[in-house]
Amino acid sequence: MADRVDDPSVTDDTILWRRVLPDWLHKNEDGSYRPQSIAFVDRGSHELSVHISHMTTPQKALAGFPDDSLASFTAGFARSLGFKVVPDSTPVDPSHALICPSPTGKKAKKFAKESTWVVLKTAQ
Repeated sequence: MADRVDDPSVTDDTILWRRVLPDWLHKNEDGSYRPQSIAFVDRGSHELSVHISHMTTPQKALAGFPDDSLASFTAGFARSLGFKVVPDSTPVDPSHALICPSPTGKKAKKFAKESTWVVLKTAQ
């Protein structure tokens, strides 16, 4: 993991999307769902992969992952917890960005509780 610099071109009100695998869903007592905190932890690169929402669509963000859901939070929320937001566009995905370093523990739980659904897919 390189030492990343927070990029102010991604403003605090920018909405970021995180893909959520089916195994990362938590069913609440009232029957609603929220992401588990594991959805906001990256054990590989230790940088959390996200999409900058205004640069893509839910369909593109979920392309190739038909069973996954999509959760959102703002760049400002990530920064309020001490994280950097870094654009990391690729030729295949110009909307790609990183949250650095990857959240863990209590901070990952805060992401799980703060995020809202853009697309929620549950097993029927």
